[in-house]
Amino acid sequence: MEARRTLDPVADERQQAARIVIARSGLRRPPPLRQLVFNAAAGMVGAMLAATPTSAVPLGFPDETLRQHAALLTEMARKYIWWMPAEEALDYPARIVAQVMNIGVFRDACRVADALGDDCLRAVVSNAEAGWFNARSWHYWHYRLDLATVDHVPPLPVRRLA
Repeated sequence: MEARRTLDPVADERQQAARIVIARSGLRRPPPLRQLVFNAAAGMVGAMLAATPTSAVPLGFPDETLRQHAALLTEMARKYIWWMPAEEALDYPARIVAQVMNIGVFRDACRVADALGDDCLRAVVSNAEAGWFNARSWHYWHYRLDLATVDHVPPLPVRRLA
């Protein structure tokens, strides 16, 4: 599936630069893409790229784990991350795993759990952002990964506006 293109080629370049900044940042909650595109328009992306580590992989995914399971993550990204190309989605491995955990069929969720292990899944659930999980999946994975006891599941993450 081809990525959606805008009529403005400069805007496409700005969005690509913003995605690179997010991927390299290693932040748990990177700045919103809209803000990065604005910064790119203002010519501030070069400084942001220089200030971000180049080997950062978000949410504690070891590089080896990603390399070992790149084929599985690519397959899952093609299936569950429909709004961006799979190769681009690989910059956000936690989002791919969370999407499979949230809306994936049971067989795919089991494949991801077997391949990445429970510790990796715990990291995804513990660092989930607002909107990554629905209530049913949130409760299921907390119980499945022993992150909560009966009737003591933490609330879903919420988006806070400044």
